[in-house]
Amino acid sequence: MRRVQGVFMGIVLLSAVCASPFAMARSTPVNVVNFPEVQAVEDIDNPAFQPAQMGASQSSDIGGLTLLVTGAYTDEVPPGKRLVVQHVSFDLNSVDLEGDPVCRVVVRQRDPFQEFIAHRVPTEREYDGARERAVASLPMTLYADAGQQVGVTCSVRVSGDTNLSVAVTGYYIDVRP
Repeated sequence: MRRVQGVFMGIVLLSAVCASPFAMARSTPVNVVNFPEVQAVEDIDNPAFQPAQMGASQSSDIGGLTLLVTGAYTDEVPPGKRLVVQHVSFDLNSVDLEGDPVCRVVVRQRDPFQEFIAHRVPTEREYDGARERAVASLPMTLYADAGQQVGVTCSVRVSGDTNLSVAVTGYYIDVRP
């Protein structure tokens, strides 16, 4: 008997909730007014459309133990563009590197000469059986404007021919005057 009473009470409560003004208000249609007009968005400068990957190298033939300061730089950023650098790698190798080189990633202007940004970069030393190498590969965000170059400079004592190779990846964006 109690079970029948429980079911009956459940039906009464359910019908009371469904018939309440609150339940009816939820099902009333709503008219939206003053809705803003949807405007088309045009992608005018998508970085994926202007990828940039470039490299540079500089070689020096040294006889005897010498302090070498060398640098390798990319071509200048073209007019109307900005280069957004995302990754820089470099490889400094020589017959004999005397100590750890001091290397910097640099954004510079050639004429008139001016360095804007210089980040010192830690290097890893390796020996491949014939040459000693100082290498680095790191993500970074740098900006170079029209007429500027991106590169790496290194200072190190060497006693043989030395080569510095740089690779820069990123993308160009258009710069409006």
